[in-house]
Amino acid sequence: MRPGEVIALTWNDIDLDNMIIDVNKRIAHGITDTPKTKSSIRKVPIFQTLKPYLENQFEICKQEMSLFVFFNPNTKNKFYDSKKLMKHWYNLLDRCNFKHRVFYNTRHTFVTNMIRNSGVSILDISQIVGHKTIEETISTYAKYLPQEHLKISRKIDVFTDKTTDTNLRSPIKA
Repeated sequence: MRPGEVIALTWNDIDLDNMIIDVNKRIAHGITDTPKTKSSIRKVPIFQTLKPYLENQFEICKQEMSLFVFFNPNTKNKFYDSKKLMKHWYNLLDRCNFKHRVFYNTRHTFVTNMIRNSGVSILDISQIVGHKTIEETISTYAKYLPQEHLKISRKIDVFTDKTTDTNLRSPIKA
């Protein structure tokens, strides 16, 4: 999700039973508005690895009586803008001994990992991130995937529909 979409999430947008997040708004400069584009209004799956973190966040929000999934821990209010989140983001990176990177880069990491490792179709990935077309996804993220074509199995028979290997990608990691 885009940072403005993340800070706009309320618990009404989270369906833990059906494992779905309803992305239908964003916050920018204190104003809650529709997402960036029409295709940005979407439902996205909650992956199993995320569910325990959301459940934990729900308990924190319940204690703090926050309707927002993510709130400013100093003021207990929603974030005014995703830029206001950056201080907290950098503090987290420091505590984890990670190099500083822009919060938006988490979106890039998610998409490139999905393309590279998940086996999920590019169409599904495009819909998850709110792109209008798969071409938009490919043109945006191909630059982060250099040399992917070299991972293709050399056992593919290019002259038939058959392969001598059911694993079309070799185990080489970039």
